[in-house]
Amino acid sequence: MFVTRRCSSLLSAPAANAAHDASDAEALPVEDDESPNAGSFSPGQLACDLVFHASLPISWRLQGARVLPFFASQFEYLAVGNRANTYCYKSKDAIFYIMFSVPELPQADKDDKEASVKSAELRIDVYGLGYPSEEITEKFIQGVEARLAKQTLDALSTQLVTP
Repeated sequence: MFVTRRCSSLLSAPAANAAHDASDAEALPVEDDESPNAGSFSPGQLACDLVFHASLPISWRLQGARVLPFFASQFEYLAVGNRANTYCYKSKDAIFYIMFSVPELPQADKDDKEASVKSAELRIDVYGLGYPSEEITEKFIQGVEARLAKQTLDALSTQLVTP
C-alpha cells in the first residue's frame, strides 16, 4: 500500500471502509486489482490489527462535516487513492495505515444540543503489524491536534468577521 497508494480489499474490506466513511459525502470509488490467488481469501481477511487509536475533541464552533475534507487536503501526500479518509504512513521501522473518522452521534445525542456539542470528536485509528513508536503516538497526533486547533481558529475568525 505504501508504494502504490492503493488498498486491496483483502487488507481493508470496502464494505467495512464504507461504513467507516459514512460521514464523507464524496466517498472514493473502490477499485481493487487483486492477484489471481485472491479468490482463496475473503475481503478484509488480511487486515492488520488496530494497534493505536486516539480521539480528539472537535470544538462546537467547528462543524464535524468540515473536518474530514480539511484533513484530506492536509495529508494528501499520505492518502490512499481508493479509500476515503485512509492514509499510509511509514515510520522508521514499520508501515501503518491510518483512518480518520467523525463518528455519528446517536439520535438521542443529536436532539440534545449540549450533549452533541460536547461529544463531537475526531477518531484516529492506526492499523499495523506492530505497535507504533512515539513518532505516531505522540508527534503525529500532536500535528493533527495543531491542525485541528488551526482549523477551529480559522472558523472562529470567520464567524467574528462575518456580521
